[in-house]
Amino acid sequence: MSNNDGSLLDSDFLNKNPMEIFQQWYNTAKVYEPKSFPLFTLSTVDEMNKPHSRTMALVKYDLNGFKFCSNGNSPKANHLRNNQFASLCFYWPNCQRQVVVEGTTEEMPRHQVEAIFANGTNIEGKITNIALEFQSEPIASYDYVNEKREEIGRWMLFNANSLPCPGYIVGYNLIPDKIEFLKFNENYAHERIQLRRNDDKTANSGNESWIFQWLTP
Repeated sequence: MSNNDGSLLDSDFLNKNPMEIFQQWYNTAKVYEPKSFPLFTLSTVDEMNKPHSRTMALVKYDLNGFKFCSNGNSPKANHLRNNQFASLCFYWPNCQRQVVVEGTTEEMPRHQVEAIFANGTNIEGKITNIALEFQSEPIASYDYVNEKREEIGRWMLFNANSLPCPGYIVGYNLIPDKIEFLKFNENYAHERIQLRRNDDKTANSGNESWIFQWLTP
């Protein structure tokens, strides 16, 4: 199944906040990409300016930015401590759409992170998060992962199945300064519209401090 509801129009972007446009595209992706709609590729840069990418899940979004959580002992967390700039890429093939976001990350308040963890419904994912304090560490075999998860399972039996949020789980809010909306076309003449915070006289005025501009495919 695919969804391609026509060409992009200036009127779809003029005088609109890009987060509101993202919400429309995201809601469409929920219908046509029911399993993968919240997934995105997070790209960060290490201290040697080498890029690193990995797939993450969006926790929530609002007018202030895009929220996601991670292990604070992970390479990506180290990257973001040293360089707050990051990029997100949402790819929805069934919708023939892509959204690329660039911006600055900030850590979320602890109480918000704990609330997100407490409200999460993926119990198995929580067990893994609690069992493995250090991410991307070398291990002898995958048996180590299973053993650590089993330890948490036994611990839960004596603690009313409670799963407290580990202190090393951190949340991030990416504040966008540039968002690109792309619609794929079979002739490769893809339609790309970029909204960014900038005072560029050649661009079209948008909502508040946002302006939009067409880009070549």
